[in-house]
Parts: sequence; C-alpha cells; structure tokens
Amino acid sequence: MAHDPQPFIHPLSGKRAGCYDSFSHDDVYNILGFTDGAEPFFVIQRVSSMEAFYFPERDLVLSFRLPQDHFDELFQKVDLAGRDFSTRRRFAGFIASHHRPYHYFYDALPAMRDIDLGWEGDRNTKRALELVQLQGGDYLPVNVLFPDYFCYTTSSRFLNHHTVLRGKYYLKVGYAGLKDRAQERSINQFDRSINLSRIVRDDESRCPAGLGLLTLAFDISNEKGTWRSIEQDIPKIVQHVAQATGSDIHVIFDGWTLPHTPSSRDMRRVTEERRLAESIENRLEHSATKVDHLVGANPRDKLENLAGVDAFVSRYGTGSMFVSRILGRPGVVHHSGLANYEDIHMQGGEVTTVLGRPAYDSSNIKVHSIPYDVHWRDVASALVTLLRNKWKTQTVD
Repeated sequence: MAHDPQPFIHPLSGKRAGCYDSFSHDDVYNILGFTDGAEPFFVIQRVSSMEAFYFPERDLVLSFRLPQDHFDELFQKVDLAGRDFSTRRRFAGFIASHHRPYHYFYDALPAMRDIDLGWEGDRNTKRALELVQLQGGDYLPVNVLFPDYFCYTTSSRFLNHHTVLRGKYYLKVGYAGLKDRAQERSINQFDRSINLSRIVRDDESRCPAGLGLLTLAFDISNEKGTWRSIEQDIPKIVQHVAQATGSDIHVIFDGWTLPHTPSSRDMRRVTEERRLAESIENRLEHSATKVDHLVGANPRDKLENLAGVDAFVSRYGTGSMFVSRILGRPGVVHHSGLANYEDIHMQGGEVTTVLGRPAYDSSNIKVHSIPYDVHWRDVASALVTLLRNKWKTQTVD
C-alpha cells in the first residue's frame, strides 16, 4: 500500500479499479465505491476489511460475514445516495474503530498494528496518513500506540463531509475470515504492546501486595445470556473463598466498558449494571472487607485496576478479555455451551471453564442470549483450587 495506494482489482472483471467514493454509515459501516471504468462495485466494511461486495448493476451481493438483516438498509443507503463516479479519490488513511470492545481489541487495533509494522514505504508518507476512530468506537488513545499518524475521533457525518470536500477515502482495518495462528500471534503481540505502552501505568501501585487482602474480580454484565442466579450466588462464593483461604476479600465488580464517546445505549447498560452491582454489594454484608466498582470504566482504568487481582470470575467472552487475555490473571469462566466462544475468544493460561445448563424455557432468544444455570459451589471450588496452585507456585519460586 505504501508503493501503490490503490491496489484494487475488480473481483468479477479482473481489471484494475480505482476508488471514487467513501462514506461511513452510523459510525459502524465504512463503504467504499470502486469502478474499473465500466462497472461500479462497493466494498462494505464493518469488522473486517471486506465484509461484502455489492454490484448494483447486477443486483448481486457477495457476503463474507455481513448479517443478512443488515442488507436492505445498507444497500438502500448506497442506492439512494446517488453515487458520483466522476472524481477519483486519493487514499487518506485508516479507520481503526469498532463500537464493540471485542472487535476493537481482537480485530481493529491488532490489524492496524500489523499494517504499521509492515510499512515499507517512505516514513514521511506514513506520517501524512490519518488514523480515525469513530464516535462510540474509541476505547484507547491510539496516538500512544501509533504515534506516526495523525489520530483523531469524529462522527460519520463529519467524516463524510470531510471525504467529499477533500476527495479522500479511508480503509477500515480488521481481520477477514476465521482466526488463524498468524492472527493469534498478532493479537498476543498487540496485548504485550498495550502492557508495555504508556497506556497502562504501574499496576502494583493500584493493588499493592502484602496488605492481607485477596482480590477477586466478578464480571456481572448481563448484555447477553449469562448465569441466571449470579446476583444471589456471588455472595456465597465470596464467603466460601474467605472461609477456605482464611483471607479478607476485596471484591471488584466489572461490567460494561465505556468508550471515550459513549452512546445513549452505553449509558443505559451502565445504569442497569450499576444497579445490579449495588444490589450484590448489599448482599455481601460482612463477607467482603472492601468493594470497588469498574462497571462503566474505560479500558485504561480496567487494565490498571484488574492487573493486580488474584483471580476472576467472568462469562466466557468480552468480560474476561482484559483480565484474562491481556493481563493473564487466573480465573473461572462460565458459559452455556451453545455458542462458539472457545473458537472466538482467547484466554490466558490459568483458566478453568465451568459449563452451565441452558434455560431452554427461554423462547425466541438468539443462541448467544440464552441464560443458563451454574452451581455456585463449582465456581467457588475452582477458585480455591486456582488460588492454592498459585500460592504453591509462588512458594516454589
């Protein structure tokens, strides 16, 4: 890309194609219009660099991972916009953004790091490029990770105005297809780059050792299907671990992660989960010596505060991403077994999985959203085992 900023080939004709249009939709989709001089086509980007191809003259869609229920809205947007293919656009930079933390940390930023490290062109050309985050999808200060680019956050409306006015186009970055080992290596390297960057300060200052407190982090997010009795069971787990280990317990409630420019939906989720956290805290009574809340925190604050936890309990998925995948803390993850969590999410080394029993009485619910039952004793026993193994290792060292 450094040598040829428009290396695109028409997927049907095989001819070289140039970009003549670029616009963002709802701060989520990036749509690029190309033509080989005879037939236009559009590349739709959401998570990956190629979500779908749309050929309006053939009424044809080639989709890789775009949800079918999104087709009509997007293609109507393309058709109604009255695309103008009279002016060729120049490449201006990248969009590294997503409104879900999972795709932000698994796809957008690791892929951007691959591009940055693989750059073979002139450094001054690289410095002239822009790195854009869209509102609601800006979880980290990317200028710290990618200092060679002009970084900023904006809305779809402003970006669209900017691209028309300046005759530019932007590529949204992300991995295409299922994860392979090369992508996993890139993601792991990205995790290490976060921990080595100025984004995360010294975690030991937040959770100092030797104070006699055992710190447990609980993910209480209920955005999708989760442990049905978690509100009643967390206090039982805390009490069991305290008695089994003879330790005073410091509880951290984790939940919804806020971007720097949160949406109204983000704030609704945070309000709901904070109410749940407060309800659980009231049930803890004298089981916990100290309680902290990370529901609604941004990734930087979560990484700083979770770095010193002794163990965690989380739903398998985004909830364990910071504490397990990036920080490598030991813990217990739970899920229903109905979805492909293991194929999608990466965990740290010391993780025990507890499989729940799906509540099939829930009807008309997507498979990822079906709640499930977990016995609290299974989780508590797994936590105690992990902690004792950790202490044995520390004693040997």
